[in-house]
Amino acid sequence: MKNKTSIQRAALLHPSRRDNFIAFIDEIEATYPDIDSVLIVQGFRTFAEQDALYAQGRTTPGHRVTAAKGGQSFHCFGLAVDICPFVNGKLDWEYEFAKFAGIAQKYGLTWGAAWHDYDHFEDNCGQGPSGWRWALNKYNAKDFIPGTTFINLDK
Repeated sequence: MKNKTSIQRAALLHPSRRDNFIAFIDEIEATYPDIDSVLIVQGFRTFAEQDALYAQGRTTPGHRVTAAKGGQSFHCFGLAVDICPFVNGKLDWEYEFAKFAGIAQKYGLTWGAAWHDYDHFEDNCGQGPSGWRWALNKYNAKDFIPGTTFINLDK
């Protein structure tokens, strides 16, 4: 992973899946020489941060950016990233994100294209896109990795 900000944001992802996300981004950077680096635009979000994003365009100014409230996104469990490549030193939001889908699949990640979230890649732990309910139930039950607030994925 070449981007300093991405390295810092990756450090906040779920500890048992962090290296997988890093390998995913490393492979994108190695596969596409036109990409300078990949920025993790968003990784882990608190429930409050997710609620604030949900409020945009509804009860606060701005455009709607998510349909998920706090706890309804894999971001809230450190299991999702929104990414964007730097090309020629600039973020390229027009990049063909579909190129990353095969690499994502190799790392067990789901691409958010099905719900028109093209920069989003998540590890739904085999639970499918609605698996956030499974994750939220574990969170509410305080089924955490000891000493953390990351949900236990081993059970």
